[in-house]
Amino acid sequence: MLKARGQQFLHEARAAGLDTGTSAGYAVVPVITRSSLKAAQWANALFDEGINVQPIFYPAVEERAARLRFFICSTHESGQITRTVMALARIARR
Repeated sequence: MLKARGQQFLHEARAAGLDTGTSAGYAVVPVITRSSLKAAQWANALFDEGINVQPIFYPAVEERAARLRFFICSTHESGQITRTVMALARIARR
C-alpha cells in the first residue's frame, strides 16, 4: 500500500507539472521549488489548508534545490493525496 500511495503522489504531481526531481515515488517525495522563499510560502499556504509538509531550504540545501518534502504513509487515503497535489498545483501557479 505504501508504494502505491507514493507512486500515486508522484504520478499526480508530475501530471500537474510539479518538479519532483529524480524521485522514484516511495515514502518521501520532494517537490522542488528552486527558491527558499517559495518553499516557505508554499508550506505555509498548504498548512492553512490543513496539509502538513516540511520545507527544506538554504542553508540545508543549495538555494536552487529548495523543496517541499512530502512524507507518504500507507494510512494516507487516495483522496488525501489527490487533494494535496491539487492544492499544491494551485498554490504553485500563483
